[in-house]
Amino acid sequence: MRLLVAIPLFLALALIAFAHARWARRQYWPFVDGEHLSKYVIGDPARPGMPPDGLIWLVAGALSFAALDALALGFDLGAFVNKAAAWIGAGLLAVFGLRGLAGYTPFWRSARSVLEFSLLDKRFYSPLCILLAEGFYVLVSERLWP
Repeated sequence: MRLLVAIPLFLALALIAFAHARWARRQYWPFVDGEHLSKYVIGDPARPGMPPDGLIWLVAGALSFAALDALALGFDLGAFVNKAAAWIGAGLLAVFGLRGLAGYTPFWRSARSVLEFSLLDKRFYSPLCILLAEGFYVLVSERLWP
């Protein structure tokens, strides 16, 4: 059962991390340039263009770490590793859950008001974050709250 959740969660996070790594290397697919990518992915009207490459690499690394944690939660790796992965997963559950829910608040909508981002956030980014949080919940609940 755990692997049925862990592997798709790992793949989704790994693909998102891969996209961020490409963007940090200034390969803006599926967009034409950094300005268009920023409109669709960041959505901050006060900040046109992409953030510094180092920050994008940091996000790619964090997403890669989250992907590996999801994969670790799918296996029995020993008591200490299982507990550590579960507690890290609980933190990721909170991060993705809060980000997903924040996408539906008026504060988030006003701070990220670029139309292209707003449409994608409401239909894709926020629901995806909630789905990722649910995946971590399933994996973590078996370890921390048996």
